[in-house]
Amino acid sequence: MALSLATPIHVVSGWLFIAIWLTTLFHLLAGRNTPGLTGAVILGSLMALALPRASRHIQILFSLITLATMVVILRSGNPETIVSSLASAAVIAAFLPTLIVIRVAVESSPTIPRIRERVSDMDRSERMAWMTSGAHMLGSILTLGYVSVQRPMLPQDIEPDEALRLAECGTRGLGLAIAWSPFFVATAVASQLVPGIAAWQMIAIGLCLASIGGMVAHFIFNRSLRIVGIVRALKRLLPTVPPTLILVGSVAVCSSITGWSGLQSVVLTAPLLCIGFLLWTAPRRLGEAMGRIVEGSGRMGDELLIMTGSMVFAGSIAGAQLPDELRPTLLRLIEWPSLLIFAEVTTIVVLGAIGVHPMITASMLIPSTLLLKAPIAAPVLAQIVVLAWALNSITSAWTLPVVVTSNVFGLPLRSLVLGRNIAFIIVFGLLACATLGLLNHLLT
Repeated sequence: MALSLATPIHVVSGWLFIAIWLTTLFHLLAGRNTPGLTGAVILGSLMALALPRASRHIQILFSLITLATMVVILRSGNPETIVSSLASAAVIAAFLPTLIVIRVAVESSPTIPRIRERVSDMDRSERMAWMTSGAHMLGSILTLGYVSVQRPMLPQDIEPDEALRLAECGTRGLGLAIAWSPFFVATAVASQLVPGIAAWQMIAIGLCLASIGGMVAHFIFNRSLRIVGIVRALKRLLPTVPPTLILVGSVAVCSSITGWSGLQSVVLTAPLLCIGFLLWTAPRRLGEAMGRIVEGSGRMGDELLIMTGSMVFAGSIAGAQLPDELRPTLLRLIEWPSLLIFAEVTTIVVLGAIGVHPMITASMLIPSTLLLKAPIAAPVLAQIVVLAWALNSITSAWTLPVVVTSNVFGLPLRSLVLGRNIAFIIVFGLLACATLGLLNHLLT
């Protein structure tokens, strides 16, 4: 979308997003983990612009989370946590324009036409495997943009039943990408709620869970497809492998060398790589690309409000003390860490299904778990957030993957929400929680 189509508020918001990214980048290179007071002030300005334009659902959630934050701060007597939490949330705000930069770079790549050329005569089972794998690979760097790439490659006159199956494959593939890719908001939030987690740890654990999910999906939905068909479907996605490996590998290497979190590494490496790619492949279109980056960033007000509100709320909980009347019950619960893992994942998923954003629930549960000193290893605790977020994104009517995919495929929203993916998230969720419980036992 061209910059000329943006409203003045979008343009101002977009440039403020760019300013917060530059401020965060400067502070990271200067050896500071957060952009400090400067970042907090820019973030506050962005929120002031975003709130009047936010959707009604987000306005209500933001108001409730703000009220809850005020109650916690009044109870704890630690108002200074507001500024420090805003400074931490500014790093996530810097992450949002990074997503736009990645999307613009990928859409400008000659890889996309090559993928389209590879999609020809596939049978129904192969199309399902191609859709799941493509949503996974493309979604790991393009996030929601996967569907705008894949849907035009499919026949226009797909039967409604097959369209539903392919849409379900798309949300499953994207959900499994959320489990490991550092380019999703889920990983960004998790790395802020549980500081000190290296990017490679979250990627490795997430890939393990995504592999389990892939096998579960195959045996439930597409077990008739043999190895030859799987290979045929995957071959059509080969052009996406190099850019994915470069982006993800650069984040992991940066995190390992610098000791930064995955979020901080993404904020530094991804935009620089993508802008360099644009300069190399389409230098004449760089101005248009920058316009799209500014305009796209300016439209991320809903995400900004819910993320910032959740992070400030989490900071207020972290600076408070647990109520005395709750402590005995919670202390008994932490004696069973595997059960606690399952309970937290289930709570986030169930509340997400009725409209409570996973970020809000996680911002209550994770700081409380840290306050209790529960015997859950930090990488596992962070993965609880990512796993629950991934499960939510597959079936919840309140999540963008489900809404966007149903819209692009021309399907009723309820058909995706109440479809076969419910069985998938139950089976995969149970196996994933068991895996995290086993991993936690090994790490602790």
